[in-house]
Amino acid sequence: TKHLHPFKWRLRTYELCLHTPLTLKTSSYPPRPSNTPPPTTYPLGPKPTGSWRCVACYETRYETMNFGANGESDACGHCGRTKEEGGWTIVKHYKELDESGRRRVDRFESKFLGVLRTRFHDVDVEIGGEVL
Repeated sequence: TKHLHPFKWRLRTYELCLHTPLTLKTSSYPPRPSNTPPPTTYPLGPKPTGSWRCVACYETRYETMNFGANGESDACGHCGRTKEEGGWTIVKHYKELDESGRRRVDRFESKFLGVLRTRFHDVDVEIGGEVL
């Protein structure tokens, strides 16, 4: 939806990659410190019936250069894992993201807002009647 709303990132949807037992086992990220709050979890939802993206391949998309989605097949066209084995990504609207997710999107999409929030943590900017 980025092409429909180029400067209105709060109107867009975002693809989320949820951790599966497979991605947790093969992840190169360091373990989460015990003193940090747990991350937000989203329900995986029903198995997709249309086009879907394999989580196992999505996690390594910059290494494998595999950015494509699978068709209606039950197995990934790149790695061969089924939807149950590899998992699938989900799509959430900006409003459906938790507070930390919305802040990450704001920081990435608006450098101006990101810089302001380094000093004023809860600031929102309104320009021409629109909140950035």
